[in-house]
Amino acid sequence: MNFTDDIAQAGTNSKTVTALMEKHGVPLTPDNYAVWYAYVTERDLDLKKALDTLIDDNQSFTPDKNGEIYQQFLDTSSSGAAVQKTSDQIQASVDQVTEIITKASDGAAKYGNVLETQAGGLSDSTSAEEMKVFVQTMMAETKSMVEQNLQL
Repeated sequence: MNFTDDIAQAGTNSKTVTALMEKHGVPLTPDNYAVWYAYVTERDLDLKKALDTLIDDNQSFTPDKNGEIYQQFLDTSSSGAAVQKTSDQIQASVDQVTEIITKASDGAAKYGNVLETQAGGLSDSTSAEEMKVFVQTMMAETKSMVEQNLQL
């Protein structure tokens, strides 16, 4: 969270933060201060609501509770880890799709080469036996192409 208060506003906020932390028995640590500064400035309404609920319920601000609040609302290292994990998952998916496209492309290129080679051998003087071999070859290659596509 980025705070851009001028010196006067920051001074006023600081006094309010310190008073609230002392009132609720919260140690003046940097992490706790950041939480309560965000609370006072109301820049994170979810954080404000969470603290208001704890205050209204007369709950204690134990070191564990303070740490949980900081992690939930202000700890950027955990969100950075989440972003990295998501990025890694997206990259893995892209790699899988790329591999599938490459296999499909390779298979289509091979199939095209076989078609071209076989068709190039046909002429008006092609015998019935040669035509039979051509059709059998094309059927086998087409079957192979279908099986490869099913695997993708």
